[in-house]
Amino acid sequence: MLTCEYIGHSGFIFETSKHILFFDVAKGVIPQHYINSDKEKTIFISHHHCNHFNKSITALKERIIASLDVPLKGVPNVFFVMESDTIYTHDLKIKVFGSTDEGVCYLVDTQEGIIFHAGDYNDWHWNQEVSEEESELSHLKFKAILEDIKGHAIDVACFPCDQRLGPDYTQGPIEFIKELQPKVFVAMHHQLNQSLETLTHQAFVVNPRIKLFIPTQANQKIELHLQKMSFNLE
Repeated sequence: MLTCEYIGHSGFIFETSKHILFFDVAKGVIPQHYINSDKEKTIFISHHHCNHFNKSITALKERIIASLDVPLKGVPNVFFVMESDTIYTHDLKIKVFGSTDEGVCYLVDTQEGIIFHAGDYNDWHWNQEVSEEESELSHLKFKAILEDIKGHAIDVACFPCDQRLGPDYTQGPIEFIKELQPKVFVAMHHQLNQSLETLTHQAFVVNPRIKLFIPTQANQKIELHLQKMSFNLE
């Protein structure tokens, strides 16, 4: 069984029988039982933006996988990565992909489930703020990275669903769901007090079997039973 706990914004903690994985935990409260656990711990940081990275995470004194732009030079146990890297460590296989914003995104095979964390990778469409050409270039970059990720199985995908994009906010998530077909899709980088009903409807249209986890408050947690394709919300 794999568990996933939403910490805040784009921050999640995944736990398997052997590992505890921290992804972009930059705000919120980390439950003490993760810190006290004897399991192998790995911290993933997709990029340096303050809503994805907080240097206080280094107080855990655990192994860190971080994008090259993250200011952690001189900090012990930091392994800097870039697009196209593949790392094998402590029974984890980690593939690193590019992003349409800063940094990278991660695909982590835990042997009990394959986790994708997008960081700030999305089909960002700020149509009212940028030119049509700039918007199209951003979309082409999104598609190119999507092609790189294609062919890799994904059990759980954490992906931005930012309603600030207006009606276009579903474009990136839905194309990702359609092309990658993750078993479970987890919303992140979203406004907790705003509905994701449009995304929910469109997701089931392109993948009727998908399971959705849309956190509405910090420290919500799901238990994932991937073989049975179900989860329990705590």
